[in-house]
This record gives sequence, structure tokens and C-alpha cells, in this order.
Amino acid sequence: MKLLKFNMRHFIKINSFFHKMPR
Repeated sequence: MKLLKFNMRHFIKINSFFHKMPR
């Protein structure tokens, strides 16, 4: 599924973004 792969990539990008942000 292309949509699933795209969602996973987007999710990983958002995850890394939040991890980089200070709390």
C-alpha cells in the first residue's frame, strides 16, 4: 500500500520532529 508507506514516513518525520523539540 502506497498510502500506508506514506503515512509511516510522515509519522516518522513528525516523531523525530517532536523528539528534537525541547520539552
